[in-house]
Amino acid sequence: ITDFERLWESRIMSEKRHERFDCCVSAAGGYFEKLDKLFHDYASEPTHPDDIQETKERIIDFLTRPIDVHDKLWQVELSHGNLGSSGAILHSDELKAKGHNTE
Repeated sequence: ITDFERLWESRIMSEKRHERFDCCVSAAGGYFEKLDKLFHDYASEPTHPDDIQETKERIIDFLTRPIDVHDKLWQVELSHGNLGSSGAILHSDELKAKGHNTE
């Protein structure tokens, strides 16, 4: 998450990022309101899943859980671990054979 945060706060990304990334929908409705939130208000780093089923369940939960647009317009969850350790990458053995053996 540190690498993503560094990129998010970089001058290059901040200049190209749409202004609504820092907004929410006004409680009065109909317009966007500027927020004063930190990167960690949008991003979280849950523990790395143990298996493919847990990975699938997390993805389903994340994609089907409504986001409160009066609080923020986006969110992200990043997890990391050794390649293939979550079961999320189905061809991890092939990738490892090609030299992709880091997180």
